[in-house]
Amino acid sequence: MTIENIANPVLIQEAYEHIKKRRKNRNANADIWHVALHWHKIKPQIIHHLKQGTYQFDLVKTHQLKNKKIIALWTTPDAIVLKAFAIALTQEITKNNQIMRKTPQRQWRPQSSRTRSL
Repeated sequence: MTIENIANPVLIQEAYEHIKKRRKNRNANADIWHVALHWHKIKPQIIHHLKQGTYQFDLVKTHQLKNKKIIALWTTPDAIVLKAFAIALTQEITKNNQIMRKTPQRQWRPQSSRTRSL
């Protein structure tokens, strides 16, 4: 897996759609709405920074819920990048598992309990 797999515009779009759906009930001040409004500008920037190796994650913010539970929340662009990594990794693992199923597996045999002296 290379950065080209992750910086793929289709994959970034898929990650964005997933994060947007997950955050659709956030309040009006949540950064998802800024990203959604300016996605046509933000998407190419994310892809460019990933390909150049200059993407930098922002600080994780904490929020206290009504039930007093504290959660950590990635910024929306960071969540999109992390989701893109997860999608690409899942695709790679699935591809490798399919290859391994087609390849005959060697039988594992434990080594003898005796070892040679040097």
